[in-house]
Amino acid sequence: MIPSPTAIESYVIISPVKNESDFIADTIESVLQQSFLPSEWVIVDDNSEDETPSIVRRYSKEIEWITLIERKDNISERQGGAKVIRAFQHGYDCLSIEDFDFVVKLDGDLVLPTNYFEQIKLEFDSDAALGMVGGICVVEKGGLLIPESSHSYHVRGAFKSVRQQCWHQIGGFRETYNWDSLDELSAMFFGWKTKVVDLRVHHRRITSGAYKKRIRIAVRDGVSAYKEGNGFRLLVFRTLVRLTFKPYMLYSVLYFTGYVKEWLSQSTKEVDPDLASFINEFHLNRIKNSILHGLRKFS
Repeated sequence: MIPSPTAIESYVIISPVKNESDFIADTIESVLQQSFLPSEWVIVDDNSEDETPSIVRRYSKEIEWITLIERKDNISERQGGAKVIRAFQHGYDCLSIEDFDFVVKLDGDLVLPTNYFEQIKLEFDSDAALGMVGGICVVEKGGLLIPESSHSYHVRGAFKSVRQQCWHQIGGFRETYNWDSLDELSAMFFGWKTKVVDLRVHHRRITSGAYKKRIRIAVRDGVSAYKEGNGFRLLVFRTLVRLTFKPYMLYSVLYFTGYVKEWLSQSTKEVDPDLASFINEFHLNRIKNSILHGLRKFS
């Protein structure tokens, strides 16, 4: 049940960061210039091997609401998914305040428009059923800032804002590879809305090309599909969709292989049957509507 609307008054930011010395100062400066400032910002340095912690420490000594947490472990490689969320959760557990209206996961390689969080506040204020909201990711190409493609319902994990009531109802972010899809599907399962607004966030870090990235994550995507309870019908549709992206057949085969591998081992799923059923229905309807929209364009 969605609660009655309450005016947004405060928010907190948590940033799990690793080896962001080239970008973190610009990210901090862009938050300091916000027209609506956070009540607290916990930056969790996750075993950086560069100057990231010393840069953050400089700011934390001057700004009372910025806290640096240095987290050490034996894993030096940069990893996404569960490792990032473990660092995020560590930061959440270290918050000194409990009374806030929304929580933000913010990466350390971003530059925000100065009115970003003021507009996020207005979005939450205007719709009590809005559980998650975020802007549009843009990257520099040829001297221009180009928006990255994404589904209309998908709030990017790099700068995701979550209403506190929604956060508690979904149990926070799950320590899993595909956490930033599973969280919003869980939110929608409980009746919350997600929204992407036209606030352009500059992603500074240069990422690997789409071809290489798809090869690298194809099997993991298949494994994740099984763990989220995707049924065989949805698996077939998603495998066929992957035939339309480079590297075409290889991408699809690796994705299918990842799913079947988990199915044969009967590994533990990460969602309960009701949420799995919702996820299947959601994606099947989305694919169906996309196909119908395509057919109408050519009719």
